[in-house]
Amino acid sequence: MTDELNELRGRLLSDLVPVQRVLPATLVALLWLGASVLYVLAIMLWIGPLRPGALQQLMEYPRFTAEMLSGVGSLVCLSVAAMRMAVPGSPTRMLLLLGWTLGAVWVGHIVVGLWLPPFAPSMLGKREWCVFEAYLYSVPPLAWALWLQRRRYVLDPMRTTLYAALAAGLVPALAMQVVCMYDPVHILEFHVAPVAALAAAVGAGTWIVGRLTPYATVREKRT
Repeated sequence: MTDELNELRGRLLSDLVPVQRVLPATLVALLWLGASVLYVLAIMLWIGPLRPGALQQLMEYPRFTAEMLSGVGSLVCLSVAAMRMAVPGSPTRMLLLLGWTLGAVWVGHIVVGLWLPPFAPSMLGKREWCVFEAYLYSVPPLAWALWLQRRRYVLDPMRTTLYAALAAGLVPALAMQVVCMYDPVHILEFHVAPVAALAAAVGAGTWIVGRLTPYATVREKRT
């Protein structure tokens, strides 16, 4: 009996292959976020400069500063939550609650600005094709985020990819607030709306793929 156990143990051990250690999801999310921000800003500044006076507006107008900080806070929370969702059992509830709350505060600042803007809206810094830029800038960070998620074990692909799309879309949306013109109507239509549209498209696409090819089957084939 002992010989048989040793033989079985030997066969099992011979089938083992070394695997690369996966970094913690939170660290991966922060690295992804930092690289995505640098990428988006580099492309934006290569195309054109910051809006004249944007940095001064950040320092002189507390409401604009609060608007940006709430958006950045939402981006950080949703980015970490999106990556943690790819790890079964990883807590995300508080991150999502905080991310959605800060996101609502960010959009709320912009909506209030329709009647009481933090400073006089103008067309200074306007980019003719900013709505298309917002979509294009989101694609590489989104593709990278989805790849990073797939390296883990995604149990709820639709929800996971949807949050990855939200985070990827928020990066250019927030950057546009200091690069493109500041006008609440313009921001809602061409900076904020693409975030929702991208998330909806990715979520719908994931749902369709899941219906055509059950995720369990895909996961089985991968293993």
